[in-house]
Amino acid sequence: MPELKIALLHERVNVNQLEMIKKEMAVLGRPVIRAVWTDTYGMWLALEGTHRLRAAYEMSLLPLVYEVAYQPDVTLSSLGLDCESDTTTLEDVLNSCYRATVLHFKL
Repeated sequence: MPELKIALLHERVNVNQLEMIKKEMAVLGRPVIRAVWTDTYGMWLALEGTHRLRAAYEMSLLPLVYEVAYQPDVTLSSLGLDCESDTTTLEDVLNSCYRATVLHFKL
């Protein structure tokens, strides 16, 4: 069965935030998530929205992926994304995705 595979950016979960997002999604619908495609792993690497992706998964909503072109030296902060370090690059995300949680959304 076809599926959308997307690796989460981080493992941290704030249960209160997750529940709040689920309530918002019940009204707003499926989330839009910026992500990079990787042929190496055959999946998307989320650059944002870990809680939105978890909420969508729990609610059986298929996220809309907005593709960001892979450029190894581009930093997440230069894309306007929140991250723990201003120096985290797309290459860093790619290099760490092998240990990330991967959500499988049915198409």
